[in-house]
Amino acid sequence: KLLELEKVPEKNESEIRELSRNEEKLSNQREVEEAALKQTMDGLKAETQELQDQKTSLQTRLIELNVTKNATKSQFDIISSELDIYIQNEQKEKTKMEQIQNNLDNTIRRLAECRE
Repeated sequence: KLLELEKVPEKNESEIRELSRNEEKLSNQREVEEAALKQTMDGLKAETQELQDQKTSLQTRLIELNVTKNATKSQFDIISSELDIYIQNEQKEKTKMEQIQNNLDNTIRRLAECRE
């Protein structure tokens, strides 16, 4: 058992060296993978740049169209309200005209009755 304990530092040093080598390999592999990822991302960015520009342009156009749509809707709502007021006034005036016509008809009828 003492022999085993004496070998522990040597064994630990061996494991430390192996783990250090693995760490270095993984670090190198990570750098390679990150470089490949960066290259791929740069390639995708270049490939999609035209689409990104088109998207930006279309979004700007969409904002302009929404502003126009909202302004037009506001005008439509105002005009609709005005139309409703005119229609209400027209109905009131028609009702008044019908009453006046009825009064006129009644007056003419009574006048005719009085003359008889």
